Amino acid sequence: MRAIVIAGSSRNDGATERLMQDLYQLFALEVVDLNDYSFDYYDYDGKNRGDDFLPLMRKLIDNYDVLIF
Repeated sequence: MRAIVIAGSSRNDGATERLMQDLYQLFALEVVDLNDYSFDYYDYDGKNRGDDFLPLMRKLIDNYDVLIF
């Protein structure tokens, strides 16, 4: 079973970051930081199709069994 930690905190030096690093060190979990991606607001016309949301979701769904937020 493959697991990944998905971090979405706006602060890169806070408690969430420390917890994420502890999980990485203890369990060798992969980590994805949402701050490294570009997401646009949702629009009904599909003008945001070029952002990182769908490719990232496909990667996560196809490759991991457990998602830790």
